[in-house]
Amino acid sequence: MGRTLVALDIGSANLRAIQFIRGKGVPKVQKIAVSRLPRGVVEAGEVRDPEALTAALRAMWSEHKLRSKQVVFGVGNNSVMVRQLELDWLVPAEFAQALQFQVADHIPMPVEETTLDYHVMAEYDVATPDGRGTKRMMQILLVVATSDMVSSFVAPIRAAGLMPVKLDLGAFALIRAAGSASSMLSLADPMGSDPSVAEAVVDIGAEVTSVIVHQGGQPKFVRILTGHGGNAVTDALVERFGWSIEDAERAKMESTAPPAGADQGAVPPGEDVVAQQTVLSIAEIRNSLDYFMSTSPDVSSLSSVVLTGGGSLLPGLRARLGYELRLPVHPGESWQALGERETAAGDESDQQLAVAHGLALGAA
Repeated sequence: MGRTLVALDIGSANLRAIQFIRGKGVPKVQKIAVSRLPRGVVEAGEVRDPEALTAALRAMWSEHKLRSKQVVFGVGNNSVMVRQLELDWLVPAEFAQALQFQVADHIPMPVEETTLDYHVMAEYDVATPDGRGTKRMMQILLVVATSDMVSSFVAPIRAAGLMPVKLDLGAFALIRAAGSASSMLSLADPMGSDPSVAEAVVDIGAEVTSVIVHQGGQPKFVRILTGHGGNAVTDALVERFGWSIEDAERAKMESTAPPAGADQGAVPPGEDVVAQQTVLSIAEIRNSLDYFMSTSPDVSSLSSVVLTGGGSLLPGLRARLGYELRLPVHPGESWQALGERETAAGDESDQQLAVAHGLALGAA
């Protein structure tokens, strides 16, 4: 029997946890727990009220009787920088040890005040300056998180009596969890797909939207957009009509984001607000993907978009996103990657649990 861990997704609106057994192959899910998080505790992916977060974590473990106190958690906010770099090749162990020194001149903050991670994207040879030989290089996707931001998560987790054992970037978790059936196959057989075609993953949370591109499970691009999510729609409804947050949430989920070209004059009250916010969010997503395509000559096209996150459940959003991007858009379905589970997800969909799923897969 492997070790029991909990994958913890700390969002702006909810805490989502998956207790699983880590062993050979895919993790076996034992329990899923979801708890509502009061507004203001976490904003735009950053902890604002650590004491309230600690209290919420204690209540969640108690209410749902989560057995393991060892936690794998993810982050994704404006304090995380993701950048492509080309660096001298080293064997993996030496490269990891030398990473701080290699990237110090490439990041806008003292390297000793950061937490670093990376994914190798490619290894290749280039001609030496004198033209007499070759030099081995590697292209990496560097992840830089400020130590203060990481500590703002670690401290409340520890104060709740839990033990953080691994930190992951939420975007990397999403790639593992939200890949389509074809991309899941390419993880096992990288040569089984066109190397010039990539897949996008778009995760829309309460206050953060992540736009990610990967090829066969290897990250190519990550952009984190704060201020674009489900709460932006809710807040716009509250401001326009003076509704309570609860009434605005209800109206939002009963509305439909109208298709492009719809007669806005025929839209019932409230739906015009939803439509305006949807257009703004989709424009940011499209701009991010356009930027990636314009700066990535090795990628000829995007095959599809996998859509995840609680904010992605807004009625009509998936169809509107597909229309604007001219791409097929599929809801993220990741239980196939986790194997059989022992508990139901209740009202939570795969799309809402995608980050927690990916964290569990990354710890396996």
